[in-house]
Amino acid sequence: MRTLAVCIMCAWLVASASGCVPLVAGAAGGVGTAMWLQNKLVNEVEVPFDEAVDAAKSGLRDMDMEIKKFTETRNAAQLRSLTGADKQVWVDVIRVSHTTSRIEVRVGFAGGEDAARSIMERIEQSL
Repeated sequence: MRTLAVCIMCAWLVASASGCVPLVAGAAGGVGTAMWLQNKLVNEVEVPFDEAVDAAKSGLRDMDMEIKKFTETRNAAQLRSLTGADKQVWVDVIRVSHTTSRIEVRVGFAGGEDAARSIMERIEQSL
């Protein structure tokens, strides 16, 4: 039993180090746990796609961030904006199921975790 636990922990550490961690978020009340992966903040939420897209729009507007470009397909939407410091912002909303969506926030081409967390928090408040 202990060997199995060690093997699972090692597999998790290897996946984490390579950035290939599947999102496993216990989404109590609709909001999951945001994870920083490959220069973007990723969060799975227990809300339908359309509600998640509306929350992303509201979150950016609440932060006085103009939506410069909006693209939507049946299963994904992307919102583009700029921070006050003129860094590019990408917010992607992906349909995972009828009741679950994934929200990804990226600020700039590298780094930007603090700004991405602020944006994600504002989006979550709009859910």
